[in-house]
Amino acid sequence: YIGEIGRYENGKSFVQLDDGNFIVAGGVGSGSERNSYLVKIDEEANINWDMEYETPLSSQANFVGETTDNNIYFVERIIGDSSKLYLTDASGNVIWTQTYFDVTYDEVAETSDGGYVLIGEQEVEPDNTDIVLTKTNDLGVVSWTQTFGGPGMDGAGSVLQLSDDGFIIAAYYDEQIPDQYFRTYLIRTDDQGNEIWSTMLALYSPGHIIECCGGNGYVFSTTWVELFESKLYFGIQKIDLSGNIIFNKLYRGVQGNGQCVIETQDSGFLLTGSTQGAGGLPSDMRLIKFDSAGNTTLSTGEIDEISTVLSILPNPAVDFVILRLDETYQGTIEAVRLYNSMSQKIINQERISSKEKVLDLTILSNGIYFVDIITSLGDTLTHKLIISK
Repeated sequence: YIGEIGRYENGKSFVQLDDGNFIVAGGVGSGSERNSYLVKIDEEANINWDMEYETPLSSQANFVGETTDNNIYFVERIIGDSSKLYLTDASGNVIWTQTYFDVTYDEVAETSDGGYVLIGEQEVEPDNTDIVLTKTNDLGVVSWTQTFGGPGMDGAGSVLQLSDDGFIIAAYYDEQIPDQYFRTYLIRTDDQGNEIWSTMLALYSPGHIIECCGGNGYVFSTTWVELFESKLYFGIQKIDLSGNIIFNKLYRGVQGNGQCVIETQDSGFLLTGSTQGAGGLPSDMRLIKFDSAGNTTLSTGEIDEISTVLSILPNPAVDFVILRLDETYQGTIEAVRLYNSMSQKIINQERISSKEKVLDLTILSNGIYFVDIITSLGDTLTHKLIISK
């Protein structure tokens, strides 16, 4: 990992350069003050150089990339809902910058015409944010902007330009259900940002999306919030060209945040992010290697895979809970049994034969419960449920 005792370093993005080395981008600082931070490392993880970009307000580099002429670009988020796009030379020296007010961009990519596309969000009114897709020229000057979303707190994670010069956006959508998780929101547009199609999946908040080299789908990273324990878990997901789930892997450390993912030469994937130690200790950068099926092959620290076969949303719940089997699981829900903390059976429902079941909790009191799901494959899946009204 890259870090110094007593100082905060946060890895948000990385890119492998044409020379085989890597640039890692994130933030560095102490206390509440941060600056954007780039680190160049070689293939053996030795640091070639690092560069801190000071601003009057706290900031952090959200995404980094390499241009076709081997310069470096990155976008930083500035406290107070502004963003800045940087172009630097290969040594990290600034060539130009562009600042964008009242919008926070999470990712940037060079486009086929030598310009840039940025994805982020902006506040429409209190408790209402929209997804913002912006196209610029080669100097970062805005050419056009498109917005997407509903009445809730929607936001973006990543954007990818496709072979027809259109874009696919990995975002999240707020369904405005109390204690509900955001849904993954995928949007396909033309080259002017006009929507062609969109779909929603129950796959948490997305980070970075990439197109697989074999042309057989897309892979993206996600961050999942455990509401009751107030912890962040990180995941990696793959979908086909029609948006169907191929695999869905979720992992946890002490507390983790998945950020950027790239495909490696062996058709596996590499994920970057950060983990925080127990007791609020400073966070460190983390790199995790996965094989082509999403299984962990190498990690810089201990992580545990979380079963994603069954999701229980929301949890904690109030008046209802949705039990949903993952699309990759071949079976269906056949029976549901709910027990209280004294192991007394409260609910027993059978002959369901569905991937999803909604339980009415209106008559139940606050407390800890346990759900047993019996599937058509003979599996019994047990999960904890919190009711908090």
